[in-house]
Amino acid sequence: MNSEFKKTRELRFVCPECGGNLLGALTSGDLDILHVYDNCVITWGDLRPDEIRDYYCRGCGYDIEFGECDGIVGWLIAHCKQDESEAGQSPEDATDAPPADES
Repeated sequence: MNSEFKKTRELRFVCPECGGNLLGALTSGDLDILHVYDNCVITWGDLRPDEIRDYYCRGCGYDIEFGECDGIVGWLIAHCKQDESEAGQSPEDATDAPPADES
């Protein structure tokens, strides 16, 4: 294992409004159109987001608001219980994730 990688854990989202766990993001970016057919079917390629404009609960639409310094990671840690028993993840189940992109 590369020494630059360290064990991290996936943060859990729990909506304070509905209790759901589906986190969504509104983005802007590029989406390739692969094919357009005469029966109005369009096939799409991969989305390459330029920026995330908003985070929200996909269950009820609850808008997640945080300060510029907090970010989504800070909000999840502050507002959603993250202990291993609640998140269903033990330290042994933590993933090897690459370090955050500094750019």
